[in-house]
Order: sequence, then C-alpha cells, then structure tokens
Amino acid sequence: MWLRASGACPCCRFKLPTEDEQRLLEEQEAAAQAGAGVTAIDA
Repeated sequence: MWLRASGACPCCRFKLPTEDEQRLLEEQEAAAQAGAGVTAIDA
C-alpha cells in the first residue's frame, strides 16, 4: 500500500519508477534496439 501511495521505499527513500514511467522506459529501450538492428543491417 505504501509503495502505491508514495512510490518510494520507506527505509531508504529510493524512488521507484511508476508503471507509466516503467512502460515508457521499456518502449524507448525496444525502439532503440529495433533502431540499432536496422542500422546494423543497413551498414
């Protein structure tokens, strides 16, 4: 419950990414990998 409310660890205050932030990061990584694959094939 506390994680959903604050998004941070109650012990060390480490901020964890929200689901939206995590999804965006995964999409960016996938796009970067797909782009790298196309570049490697074209090169």
